[in-house]
Amino acid sequence: WALLALAVTWRSAHRVLALAGCALLAALAWRYWGLLERNTAWLYYLQHIAMFLALGAAFGVTLRSGQEALCTRFARAVEGTLSPGATAYTRGVTLAWAVYCAAMAAASSLLYFFAPLPAWSIFANLLTLPLVGAMFVAESLVRVRVCPELGHDGVLRGVARSVRAYWDSS
Repeated sequence: WALLALAVTWRSAHRVLALAGCALLAALAWRYWGLLERNTAWLYYLQHIAMFLALGAAFGVTLRSGQEALCTRFARAVEGTLSPGATAYTRGVTLAWAVYCAAMAAASSLLYFFAPLPAWSIFANLLTLPLVGAMFVAESLVRVRVCPELGHDGVLRGVARSVRAYWDSS
């Protein structure tokens, strides 16, 4: 996870701020390692919500006025030029992903603090990936109806094309 966070941070437009955030998290982990070691479940919980909060922030920060939404950037990298309708749609998808990530962090927190630990563990360890997959499938189904001009080559191929185009872009 640390290497992935550093790779994404390095490509960030706010590299210095993102690196400072990573350094702060590393320093906090170092400082409170004994506490985390005695409370391993906390470490897993913090890792789970941190991932969703970071992803949600990555999507959300691009929704500011004057910024290109993250999903718009992905779509432009794959498709080239986008119509105003496709741009509006991808901006909405960016908002949907930001809200989804916040909802996942909230659900994780509610389960961690108010349900038995095994219930949270099932959610975090067994249901997270299928729920992310369901979000991709749902977005793909909506895209077919709402924005037919964007690529419709299946969820997995579309995600792979988007990731490849993003990493190949400058």
